[in-house]
Amino acid sequence: MKSAFTLIEIVVVLLILGILIGIAINYNVFSEERSYLRNFNYRLFSDLSLAKNLSLSRQNIEGTNLFACGYGFLFTSSSYIGYAYVSSSDWLNCDYLASSSPTVYATSLPEYLLHTNGEIRNNPIPTLQAKANFNGEIKFSTSSADCSENIFDNYQKIAIVFYNPYGDYLFLGEAGATWVEFPSSSFSDIYICLSYQNDNRYLRVNKTGQLIVNVP
Repeated sequence: MKSAFTLIEIVVVLLILGILIGIAINYNVFSEERSYLRNFNYRLFSDLSLAKNLSLSRQNIEGTNLFACGYGFLFTSSSYIGYAYVSSSDWLNCDYLASSSPTVYATSLPEYLLHTNGEIRNNPIPTLQAKANFNGEIKFSTSSADCSENIFDNYQKIAIVFYNPYGDYLFLGEAGATWVEFPSSSFSDIYICLSYQNDNRYLRVNKTGQLIVNVP
């Protein structure tokens, strides 16, 4: 007696084959964007961690009599760039400065640029500079991890600055060339949301300045 496939067996094989093809198509279509977003998310996490770690000590700026009081990043909706924020007085208490005049940590000339090797330079080394352009959209929120209430709706630029000596941070926004502080008493967490094509990731900065990366 000759054996043959039944109709049910053929349907089952076709069903399994269809599922495998669907998985393969989904992987090919979305793996590139997922990889790009995941890598950018970790790059941002690494750069913010560098700024926080550097803020635990005061570093002299090479070629000047200045020392860095804070390290941070200036964000737009599609990019970020790292800066060192300096003071010219050795006796100046950075913590006092942050408490009494937080907006002095907004970027101003001359600019001292942050590099991934920890170096601070007025003339940047492009391959080492702590900066990145993002192909998607960067959003900020203090209310939700999906950034449905986007702070960029009201501010053109946003800065997060970690300052000496405890690694605490300032959260600043610029609107109409005027910088303002978002007082830490008014929120518990900062969410930095990254959206690229059909995927999303976010970083969270809590009140103590701890960085938590979202890995869905």
